[in-house]
Amino acid sequence: MLARLVNIYMFRCNNKMLFVTSSFVGWLIGHILFMKWVGLVLVWIRQNPSIRSNVLIRSNKYLVSE
Repeated sequence: MLARLVNIYMFRCNNKMLFVTSSFVGWLIGHILFMKWVGLVLVWIRQNPSIRSNVLIRSNKYLVSE
């Protein structure tokens, strides 16, 4: 569905360079925000010892069972 909307917008938009640059800027902003979010989740996991211990216990259980 997204590809169809992009296709319709490409043929309606007169300035193709504006479409390409705005698409790239949107993609770049999305990646920056995603990396910030991943960093915040990792910091939160490091600061929360109960989550870290549960993850370690589960990973050790799987390692021992193999």
